[in-house]
Amino acid sequence: MIYLVLSIICSVMIANFLKFISHRKNISFLTMFMGNYFIASIMSFSINETPIMQTDRFDIFMGGIAGVMLISCFLIYRKSIVVSGLAVSVSAMRASLMIPVLISLALFGEKLFFWNYAGIILVIVAFIILGKGEPVHGFLWIIALFASSGIMDSFFKLYKVYGAHSDGLFLFIGFVSSFFVTLLILVFQKKTANIQSFLWGILLGIPNQLTVFFFMKSLNTMPATIAYPMRASSIVLLCVASDILFWKLRINRKQLIGYGIIAMGIVLLNIS
Repeated sequence: MIYLVLSIICSVMIANFLKFISHRKNISFLTMFMGNYFIASIMSFSINETPIMQTDRFDIFMGGIAGVMLISCFLIYRKSIVVSGLAVSVSAMRASLMIPVLISLALFGEKLFFWNYAGIILVIVAFIILGKGEPVHGFLWIIALFASSGIMDSFFKLYKVYGAHSDGLFLFIGFVSSFFVTLLILVFQKKTANIQSFLWGILLGIPNQLTVFFFMKSLNTMPATIAYPMRASSIVLLCVASDILFWKLRINRKQLIGYGIIAMGIVLLNIS
């Protein structure tokens, strides 16, 4: 459980960092994410215990696909926010937890109690409630975000089962792939990378690498069917708490109901 808690804390730090950086001018988000993937690659390499020359082909394939998915999900997420709105996009991304949960139930024989199922359903219903009421445009972008987020999250569990079980190596390959894909996008768009954005990205990359690393560690000690919904729902609640405390957010009645349902879902997920 401690690894899952650390992963959640790092995710909340990332959300608040992005909130802070959004108020600054002259920030290139692609350059910042390139710096993020750069430092995350170095951190992952430093904890890797498997010689690079002994890397399994399957690990290279899984890590490479995961790296492409990382930057793809980010780009789809940004586009979905512009086209469909923030609330709907966040709800779609968080509700995508049902994809790795269903994969774990169907392929890996993980078991849940009745109240755990109820907790997952409550969490998903809450995300739908939080996204309801905002005009939905660009339905295909919502579907793309839901599918890409769910598939991306599923890679962690799939690697745990079928990979060489070297978290550092998997993350190194993934973050390096994301770095070069981001670099190619910058070159293709003929944009200049500025050093300030790159340095902000390095600050972002530290908790970004740790949140994934700790989450993969948590999958060693708890079922994915519990870990995924616990992580998604806890991140939402803590982000809301930090928004209220630090960014002076005011929540309406619909949001209060949605967050209350999430809290109930978390309680049911913790009953074993």
